[in-house]
Amino acid sequence: MKIEELHRLRLCTLPTPLMEAPQLSAKLGGPRILIKRDDLTGLAMGGNKSRPLEFLMTGAKDMGADVIITAGYEQSNWVCNQLAAARKLGMDVILFLVKGNRRFQGNLLLYKLLGAEIKFTDIEISDLPVLYKQMDDMAAELRSQGRRPYVVYYEAVGLLGIASYVLLASEIRKQLQEKEITAQYLFLTSGSGCTQAGLILDAKYFKAPFKVVGVMPNHRYSREQRVQMITDYANETAKFLDMNLTFKSEEINYYDEYAGENYSGPTKKGIEATKFLAGTEGIFLDPLYTSKSMACLIDQVQDGRIGREDTVVYYHSGGLPIIFAHNEELIA
Repeated sequence: MKIEELHRLRLCTLPTPLMEAPQLSAKLGGPRILIKRDDLTGLAMGGNKSRPLEFLMTGAKDMGADVIITAGYEQSNWVCNQLAAARKLGMDVILFLVKGNRRFQGNLLLYKLLGAEIKFTDIEISDLPVLYKQMDDMAAELRSQGRRPYVVYYEAVGLLGIASYVLLASEIRKQLQEKEITAQYLFLTSGSGCTQAGLILDAKYFKAPFKVVGVMPNHRYSREQRVQMITDYANETAKFLDMNLTFKSEEINYYDEYAGENYSGPTKKGIEATKFLAGTEGIFLDPLYTSKSMACLIDQVQDGRIGREDTVVYYHSGGLPIIFAHNEELIA
């Protein structure tokens, strides 16, 4: 299926800006840096998770759903954007949360403001089948009451979601062409691997000049597992979109040195990068995801792997609410 044939709702403010970062570039002594501002997508304080929802929520809309049943953890940008999208489409929301912190800060506060019916559980994220059973039971109960529930499991965004990131890459390429800029690198935080899969697929298909560089944010999977996931996602999506190309794992540029020691916590370098960007460009990064790819970019500039004459696009994928759940670490 060609990408232009896919059914898509309009939930975001697109295209998001591709902005020069002259103060950041000057402070680092070069290179030229531009920031793709997907923190400004316009849904639930922004973020790149709004893009796949333009495709994925079509299923709920087409079946006439009046309530979304979804799952995640207390600081999930993905969940927050789902809730906002459902509300924008006139749907109620029931949210099952895995075991975690129950303080109403960051995204958890936004869940409450969005009017979600929150089900706190003590289920570990490693025990998702138990969670899915509760979600399915809830859906069955709602159907018996005449409701039309749509269940969204705690999984990657799927082929439709990755297709939205192929369009993101196309958007970046077009903006660079309009500015008559040739970039050598595109940096991003790459957790599930879906965003990076979409970016490399478009970049390879259209022979973009930049190298896509992903940075691992946490230790849910090993580097080898994530690289294989990105490779598989890209190949499956290429087939789905009738794009005649394939990837091998050695083509994937991916760094795992910035994830930190904990499963998914802030890091010293990430916090420094957050403060550095705020102090130069007035742009905020979150301490769990985007800060880590910025830390990687800064290191590669400072050690000379990225030259002064190079041009870099930094992909800001959003996630700002998480800042407020980590205030103590950020002000230390």
